[in-house]
Amino acid sequence: MRVRISPFVAALLPLLTVSLNAQHVVIKGATPSDVVKAVYNELSSQGFTLYDSTKSEAIFSLDRGVTTLNIRGSVSTITQVLEFHLRFQTEVRRSRSECE
Repeated sequence: MRVRISPFVAALLPLLTVSLNAQHVVIKGATPSDVVKAVYNELSSQGFTLYDSTKSEAIFSLDRGVTTLNIRGSVSTITQVLEFHLRFQTEVRRSRSECE
């Protein structure tokens, strides 16, 4: 059996194997719920909704609707949903006496 890959797909394969690095932000004095509220205020105007939220993570989603694909004569539909993930990690503060 022989598999044929289009040049477009072949060009995308190396990009799919590269891991993406997330941005790291430190917000002093903020709780995860404070951050979720602030991000929700920014993203809600763009159509995002809060999909799920825990103490360690929040997921916002944007439903882009249904798209029809025609691949080699086979027509299929997919639902496009964009997701924005936030992960929280609280820092443990140590006093100076504990550091010495």
